[in-house]
Amino acid sequence: MAVKIDKPVDPAQAAASAAASAAAADAATLEVLHPERAIEIAGRTVVVREYTYVEGMYLQAGAAVFLDDLYLAFARDGAAPMIDEVNAVLGKHIFVVQWLIAHAITPLSDEKPDAFYAAVKDNARWVGQLDDVEGDLLSVAWWGVNRGFFTRRLQRRARSVQAASDASSASPRSTPP
Repeated sequence: MAVKIDKPVDPAQAAASAAASAAAADAATLEVLHPERAIEIAGRTVVVREYTYVEGMYLQAGAAVFLDDLYLAFARDGAAPMIDEVNAVLGKHIFVVQWLIAHAITPLSDEKPDAFYAAVKDNARWVGQLDDVEGDLLSVAWWGVNRGFFTRRLQRRARSVQAASDASSASPRSTPP
């Protein structure tokens, strides 16, 4: 009777494989914590990044009406809307979206804020000149990277609205005479 003998494992190959697996896990973790996408748009390599916390607070104020309409598109259970619903909101607020995309493709730096905002303005102009296919590719990448940013804010809002509703519908406590 024949017995199958496993091929000996090369320790160097096993270590390299383990290191590659660890690197892939680290990359996946980083993607969740701070996603970004590098894509080729109109002959230019663009890195679409997720907003930082402070930047997000700033953008949230400037995009308040957009966020209101996006909130209305979300189901009350916090589930993300269908892509057609998102596209309808994006189209309704295209200039705000153009500004949001320009922020996401402008690299952060320690330079003076004026230089950053000048670059955002230049990028917004560039985004406005893209054709339909390129613009669609960029907006899909932007939404893919920043969807979590918007979803977290909308889910917090839904929880806050629900808590307020629960509090207002609670029966008043009776007090003894």
